[in-house]
Amino acid sequence: MDRVSEAQENYVRSVQNRPIFFLSRVEDVDTISEVGTIVKGTVTLGFLSVNELVEVIAEDGSRFILKVMEITKDNEILDLAKQGDQIEILFDIYHADVICAGDVILKSDELLSDLIASLNS
Repeated sequence: MDRVSEAQENYVRSVQNRPIFFLSRVEDVDTISEVGTIVKGTVTLGFLSVNELVEVIAEDGSRFILKVMEITKDNEILDLAKQGDQIEILFDIYHADVICAGDVILKSDELLSDLIASLNS
Protein backbone atom coordinates (compact mmCIF):
# COMPACT_ATOMS: atom_id res chain seq x y z
CA MET A 1 0.00 0.00 0.00
CA ASP A 2 1.42 3.39 -0.96
CA ARG A 3 1.54 6.36 1.45
CA VAL A 4 -1.46 8.03 -0.17
CA SER A 5 -3.71 5.00 0.16
CA GLU A 6 -2.39 4.44 3.66
CA ALA A 7 -3.34 7.99 4.72
CA GLN A 8 -6.81 7.58 3.26
CA GLU A 9 -7.27 4.14 4.84
CA ASN A 10 -6.10 5.47 8.22
CA TYR A 11 -8.68 8.24 8.05
CA VAL A 12 -11.46 5.86 7.03
CA ARG A 13 -10.43 3.54 9.90
CA SER A 14 -10.51 6.50 12.29
CA VAL A 15 -14.21 7.05 11.56
CA GLN A 16 -15.13 3.36 11.57
CA ASN A 17 -16.18 3.58 15.21
CA ARG A 18 -18.79 6.03 13.97
CA PRO A 19 -21.41 5.25 11.35
CA ILE A 20 -20.29 5.78 7.76
CA PHE A 21 -23.38 6.46 5.67
CA PHE A 22 -21.66 6.48 2.27
CA LEU A 23 -18.28 5.41 0.92
CA SER A 24 -16.88 5.35 -2.62
CA ARG A 25 -13.46 5.59 -4.27
CA VAL A 26 -13.13 7.91 -7.27
CA GLU A 27 -12.43 5.95 -10.46
CA ASP A 28 -12.52 8.77 -13.02
CA VAL A 29 -13.09 12.54 -13.13
CA ASP A 30 -14.27 14.87 -15.89
CA THR A 31 -15.17 18.57 -15.95
CA ILE A 32 -17.84 20.04 -18.20
CA SER A 33 -17.62 23.79 -18.81
CA GLU A 34 -20.34 25.76 -17.01
CA VAL A 35 -21.83 22.53 -15.59
CA GLY A 36 -19.38 21.15 -13.05
CA THR A 37 -17.16 18.20 -12.24
CA ILE A 38 -18.39 14.65 -12.74
CA VAL A 39 -16.90 11.94 -10.55
CA LYS A 40 -17.34 8.29 -11.48
CA GLY A 41 -17.16 5.42 -9.03
CA THR A 42 -18.89 2.48 -7.41
CA VAL A 43 -20.75 2.84 -4.13
CA THR A 44 -18.77 0.68 -1.68
CA LEU A 45 -21.02 1.27 1.30
CA GLY A 46 -24.29 2.98 2.12
CA PHE A 47 -26.54 5.42 0.33
CA LEU A 48 -26.25 8.86 -1.24
CA SER A 49 -28.91 11.41 -2.23
CA VAL A 50 -28.88 14.62 -4.23
CA ASN A 51 -28.17 17.80 -2.21
CA GLU A 52 -26.25 15.92 0.48
CA LEU A 53 -22.83 17.04 1.63
CA VAL A 54 -19.94 14.62 1.29
CA GLU A 55 -16.32 14.72 2.32
CA VAL A 56 -13.58 14.11 -0.22
CA ILE A 57 -10.30 12.75 1.13
CA ALA A 58 -7.70 13.72 -1.45
CA GLU A 59 -4.60 11.74 -2.29
CA ASP A 60 -2.47 14.20 -0.29
CA GLY A 61 -4.59 13.56 2.81
CA SER A 62 -6.43 16.88 2.65
CA ARG A 63 -10.16 16.89 3.25
CA PHE A 64 -12.86 19.10 1.78
CA ILE A 65 -16.65 19.15 1.64
CA LEU A 66 -18.75 19.23 -1.53
CA LYS A 67 -22.48 19.25 -2.25
CA VAL A 68 -23.95 16.55 -4.52
CA MET A 69 -25.79 18.31 -7.36
CA GLU A 70 -26.87 15.24 -9.37
CA ILE A 71 -26.41 11.47 -9.39
CA THR A 72 -26.69 9.35 -12.53
CA LYS A 73 -26.46 5.64 -13.26
CA ASP A 74 -26.45 4.36 -16.84
CA ASN A 75 -27.41 7.87 -18.03
CA GLU A 76 -30.51 7.94 -15.79
CA ILE A 77 -30.88 10.51 -13.02
CA LEU A 78 -31.20 8.92 -9.57
CA ASP A 79 -32.74 10.25 -6.37
CA LEU A 80 -30.76 7.72 -4.34
CA ALA A 81 -27.59 5.70 -5.06
CA LYS A 82 -27.02 2.51 -3.08
CA GLN A 83 -24.25 0.03 -2.40
CA GLY A 84 -23.00 -1.64 -5.59
CA ASP A 85 -24.27 1.08 -7.96
CA GLN A 86 -21.78 2.37 -10.51
CA ILE A 87 -22.59 6.07 -10.50
CA GLU A 88 -21.58 9.50 -11.67
CA ILE A 89 -21.81 12.36 -9.17
CA LEU A 90 -22.02 15.96 -10.35
CA PHE A 91 -20.39 18.57 -8.11
CA ASP A 92 -20.58 22.32 -8.78
CA ILE A 93 -16.83 22.81 -8.95
CA TYR A 94 -15.14 23.52 -12.26
CA HIS A 95 -11.60 22.24 -11.82
CA ALA A 96 -11.12 18.52 -12.35
CA ASP A 97 -7.73 18.73 -10.67
CA VAL A 98 -9.45 19.28 -7.29
CA ILE A 99 -10.61 15.66 -7.29
CA CYS A 100 -8.44 12.81 -8.61
CA ALA A 101 -8.90 9.12 -9.33
CA GLY A 102 -8.13 7.26 -6.14
CA ASP A 103 -9.63 9.89 -3.82
CA VAL A 104 -12.20 8.69 -1.30
CA ILE A 105 -15.70 10.15 -0.94
CA LEU A 106 -17.58 9.54 2.28
CA LYS A 107 -20.43 10.73 4.42
CA SER A 108 -20.25 10.07 8.16
CA ASP A 109 -21.63 11.44 11.37
CA GLU A 110 -18.17 12.95 11.98
CA LEU A 111 -18.75 15.16 8.94
CA LEU A 112 -22.15 16.17 10.34
CA SER A 113 -20.67 16.88 13.77
CA ASP A 114 -17.90 19.01 12.25
CA LEU A 115 -20.45 21.01 10.24
CA ILE A 116 -22.67 21.61 13.26
CA ALA A 117 -19.68 22.68 15.36
CA SER A 118 -18.51 25.12 12.67
CA LEU A 119 -22.02 26.61 12.42
CA ASN A 120 -22.22 27.07 16.18
CA SER A 121 -18.81 28.77 16.49
